[in-house]
Amino acid sequence: MISFTDAATAALRSFLSSEQDPELFVRLRAAGSGCTGYAYTLLLDDVRRKNDRVFTTEGGLKIHVDESSALLLAGSLVDVD
Repeated sequence: MISFTDAATAALRSFLSSEQDPELFVRLRAAGSGCTGYAYTLLLDDVRRKNDRVFTTEGGLKIHVDESSALLLAGSLVDVD
C-alpha cells in the first residue's frame, strides 16, 4: 500500500483542480534512472492503462500507479514540503 499525508493529498488536489479538466487524474510512477536507482514522478494524466492500480488516499483522492511502480513503491509514504 502507498500512503499519502494530508498535506500531500491537499497539494495534489489543489494542483489537479487548477487544471479544470475532469478527465485528469494523478499518476505516481517509479522509473529506472541509470546507476543512481529510481526516479519518482507525480504527474497529471488522462490515459488509464490496463495494469493500473488505483489507490484512494484517506482524503479521497484517487492515485493511479502502474503495476511495476506499485511493487517498487509498496510501503511508501508520500509527503510534500
